Amino acid sequence: MDPIDKDLKATIGLKSKAAAWFVSNCNTMSLREHFVKQLEEQMHVYALELDVYGDCGKLQCSQINMKGCELMLQKNYYFYLAFENTFSEDYVTEKILHALRHDTVPIVFGGANYTRFDNKP
Repeated sequence: MDPIDKDLKATIGLKSKAAAWFVSNCNTMSLREHFVKQLEEQMHVYALELDVYGDCGKLQCSQINMKGCELMLQKNYYFYLAFENTFSEDYVTEKILHALRHDTVPIVFGGANYTRFDNKP
């Protein structure tokens, strides 16, 4: 394994928030919203917060300013929830790429074989 790039190390060192989720579909076939509720409860035990942006959360990040939202993700968050609406072996949306392209670790929830993704976007 290669050592961590010093620029990436600096970026990670400035992060201050645990996890973010950008979501607009609140009732899904995958029932991801139930899993997220349980995850939030467990995070609170450790004084960690999950910031939920969009129609299903209390925070907003406009599609019009997506670049700003992605910069915020890169600057502030260690993890990003890349949770799919449905489970299918070959169904993967851009959600995982949001994390990989913005120095954030994706937490995945879906039916795809995620080992096919390279760790370099």
